[in-house]
Amino acid sequence: MSEEEPSRVLHLRNVTSEITHADLQNAASPFGKVENVVMMRDKNQALVQMDKVASAAAMLNFYPAGCTEVGGRRVYLKYSRHQELTGKAASQGGSILLVSMANPIYDIRHVIQITADLLYQTFSPYAGVDKIVIIQKNTGENRQQALVQFDSHESAEQVKQLLQGQTVYVGTSVFFTLDLQYSNLEDLTVRVNSPMYSALI
Repeated sequence: MSEEEPSRVLHLRNVTSEITHADLQNAASPFGKVENVVMMRDKNQALVQMDKVASAAAMLNFYPAGCTEVGGRRVYLKYSRHQELTGKAASQGGSILLVSMANPIYDIRHVIQITADLLYQTFSPYAGVDKIVIIQKNTGENRQQALVQFDSHESAEQVKQLLQGQTVYVGTSVFFTLDLQYSNLEDLTVRVNSPMYSALI
């Protein structure tokens, strides 16, 4: 059990890249309404906010060893220090999404070049896209990341709700799954238009 003060927010560890937003939502929903899930990919952690403390307590009590299996991985859970996810912790309010694209079978970076044009085609049917930056940093995992700035927070929220956890096919055989999280950045700087960087305004 947790040594933290009871809270409706749960802190989960060992949330690896294979685990999706939907996996955590499905794991927690039998115990009550899930109000928010925030993935902290750089730390392999997540925060899950339930509708009330009793719901979070029910989940912790169901797993007395303090761990459970989610998406084929052992995930450790305890009460969070947060009583409620607000401000940056809630990851609500921006117009920029951190987009992670992964395939559990193969490294998509070796199979297809993720370009700004491809992401524009993916997101523009759902909302106005302003800027796209493909992140070149090697994460050491089978995924590619990008930052996509939309024309408003409402557009970003709509895209997140509609496409979180969805599979995108490129051609008939290559595909990746989307993991969408709010970025803390307020604006993207695009110095030059290229396959990796695109300003669409």
